[in-house]
Amino acid sequence: MLYDAERWDEAQALLAELAVKMPNAKWILPAQGTLAARRGDREAALRIAEQIRQEEATRRRYPESGPYSCALIHALIGEREQAVTLLRDAFAKGLHHAVRFHEDIDLESLRGYPPYDELMRPKG
Repeated sequence: MLYDAERWDEAQALLAELAVKMPNAKWILPAQGTLAARRGDREAALRIAEQIRQEEATRRRYPESGPYSCALIHALIGEREQAVTLLRDAFAKGLHHAVRFHEDIDLESLRGYPPYDELMRPKG
């Protein structure tokens, strides 16, 4: 809720606490990455994206979640081409098209970007 309310600093503080209390929660690192990007900390966002990529190599379940999480981070820091490449990778690994892609504020910077629009265009 703090993230949706754009209360980035409070959300970051809460995530830091949760990371200590729940070290195995797989959703915390991606959330920290998008928060770093939202707070303008490009270096931390990219470092976290790299951590997510490294962890993905050892993950057997949900292999699409790593590229998707990294795509959000790259979209937020303005790297649209890399974000779309990562989304393609996530789809290739099993991510299903869903309404959430059209609602997700973290993908907002990609809307109107032709490669993203083409990727999201209904086919068939």
